[in-house]
Amino acid sequence: MVKNDLSERDLLIKAQNYCSVAEHCVAEVREKLYQWGASNEVRDRVIDSLLDKGFIDESRYAAAFVHDKVAFQGWGREKIRMMLIMKHISAAVIDQALATIDEEEYNRQLSRLIEQKQQELFNSKLTNETASLHSTLSTLNFKNKVARFLAQRGFTTDEIMSKINI
Repeated sequence: MVKNDLSERDLLIKAQNYCSVAEHCVAEVREKLYQWGASNEVRDRVIDSLLDKGFIDESRYAAAFVHDKVAFQGWGREKIRMMLIMKHISAAVIDQALATIDEEEYNRQLSRLIEQKQQELFNSKLTNETASLHSTLSTLNFKNKVARFLAQRGFTTDEIMSKINI
């Protein structure tokens, strides 16, 4: 924690600027205020003010988070859910945000990730010409690697199984 040389008003202005640049949740703003040296009481008052003035909105934050993680990072629902839980977003808000996922876009992302991983595995198999017959990827092993990759990205077993046949 940094020594607090800022008044509560200065911290509020700084926090408003922070929230104006991008969506942030209460947990992120609370951490920033801590880094800026705000006491617990001042943090609570500043956050209350930010919530009252609409600088922080957990529903808006969660919806933006869901959209960005699906569209730009290719994350699945479960990984998104876990990350939002870690940011102390309520289950109701998380469910509401996840319900906004465009299913067509979500499925396109899932298909794109499958193709990307399959191509990566295929290329690594081709470049490793010295590999013995025993290390050649079997079809099942190939699909298992793709499935593990997708699971790490937060896709459910049902979503994965619907796209690849294991």
